[in-house]
Parts: sequence; C-alpha cells; structure tokens
Amino acid sequence: MFKRQYRIPSGVRITSSQAIATPFFHLKKGLNHLAVSRFGFVVSKKIDKRAVVRNRTRRVLRSIVEDLFPDIKTGFDLLFIIKKPIEKRTEELEKEVKDVLEKAGISINDKAENF
Repeated sequence: MFKRQYRIPSGVRITSSQAIATPFFHLKKGLNHLAVSRFGFVVSKKIDKRAVVRNRTRRVLRSIVEDLFPDIKTGFDLLFIIKKPIEKRTEELEKEVKDVLEKAGISINDKAENF
C-alpha cells in the first residue's frame, strides 16, 4: 500500500490531463506541482459486482506500480481506470504498465517524448 502522500485524495480532479488507453486500463496523467507523484486506482462496479474481485484487481495493479515506483518521475498525478478484471499478476500486464509509463514520458528510463 502506498503511503498517504503518494495517493491521490478523493475529490481531486486531474486537470489538463492526457490519457492513454490499453486493453486493461486507461491512464490519465496530470501535473500536480508537488515533489512527489501520486497514484489512484479506479475499479467500478461495471467490472464486477463483487468487492472481492474489484479489490483484488486494484491490489494487483497497485503492486506492479509499487515495483516501478523508483523509476517514475515526480510531479505527476496518475489515475489508472481499470477496464476489465485482472486475474493475477502476469508478465504481460507488467510489460503493459511499463510501456505505458514510458510512452507517457513518466518513467525515468523513458524512450519516448511526452505525448
């Protein structure tokens, strides 16, 4: 679990955001003008009505982002909006998250320009 300073508080809108869509999630990126990057994960009831499945999906994606946290630039709000349930942590999902962060110009090891 991220420390409170790394979580997007409820009620905060990501203004002037940019979005990237993948088969698993949408990523919305916005500037927060802080010394840290903050993260949020949204899993709606459209995904599954059971809270157990939604929470599991959120935990899996959060663990992947926590592993990549040292390589992420500061000063961004990143909101992951989940499209479909994620059964378990897979190599494909980890690669997808890493590629999206590089494409968005958020990863320190990014290969692409800001989109």
